[in-house]
Amino acid sequence: MKIFNGFGQEPSAVLEKALKSRFIGSTTNAAALVVLFLCAACAPSTPAPTEPVPTPLPYNTSVLPDVRPTLPPTWTWTPTPTASQTPLPSLTPTPEPTRSLNDLCASLHVDFPYAEGHVFEPDDTLLLVFGTLERTWQSEIQAQISGTATPRPPAILTEPVMVRFLVVHRETGENLGAQAVGGELMALELPINQLPLAGAYDWTVSIYIESLGEQCARTGSFVVAEATDEP
Repeated sequence: MKIFNGFGQEPSAVLEKALKSRFIGSTTNAAALVVLFLCAACAPSTPAPTEPVPTPLPYNTSVLPDVRPTLPPTWTWTPTPTASQTPLPSLTPTPEPTRSLNDLCASLHVDFPYAEGHVFEPDDTLLLVFGTLERTWQSEIQAQISGTATPRPPAILTEPVMVRFLVVHRETGENLGAQAVGGELMALELPINQLPLAGAYDWTVSIYIESLGEQCARTGSFVVAEATDEP
C-alpha cells in the first residue's frame, strides 16, 4: 500500500516503514491515518498579521464666526464761530524824498589832521582819511522830443559816486591825485618825497559824478620844505 501526504506526494521510505511497523495489522488505524493527513492538508493556513490602520481624526467642518471690531460712532465736526478779522488798511508806498546836492555834500567825510599851512619835511608822510557812504546818485533828466518843443517825461539817471583827492603845486600847477569809489572811507598815505617840488601846495577833496562834474569840494594847503644838503 502506498501512502500520500495531503499534497499527493509519497512520503519518504523511512517514514513509510515506521508507519507500517506501528499500525501493522490494523486496517482501521491505517485508514484513520490517511484521513488525518487529508484533514491536515485541508486545514486553512494562518493569515499573515496585518499592520493596524490608524483611525483618522474627525475633521471639523464648522465655520469660524466673522468677528469685527466695534467702530466708534460717527463724529461730526462743528465749526466754532470766530470773530471776523478787521481788514487792514492798504499800505501806500511812501515816495522817497527828493535828495539834493546838500544831502550829498553832507555825506562827504574828510579828515586832514594838520593845521592850515603845515610844513612837511621831505622825509615826512601825509596822512588823510576821506570818502562818502553814497555809492550811487540819482538825478532827473529832462529832454525834448527831437524835432518838437514837447518835453519828454522826466527820466531817472543813476550814476556811480566817486571821491577825488588832488594836490596842486601853487606856482607851477604840477599835481598829484587819487580817486576812490563811493560807499566807503579811504585812508591815504602820501610820502612827501613823491611830490614834484618844494613849496606851497593846495589840496582838494571832492565828489565827482559824471553828469554833475565835481561837487562838494573841501580844500586846504600845506608847504613842503626845501631839502638841506648834509655836510
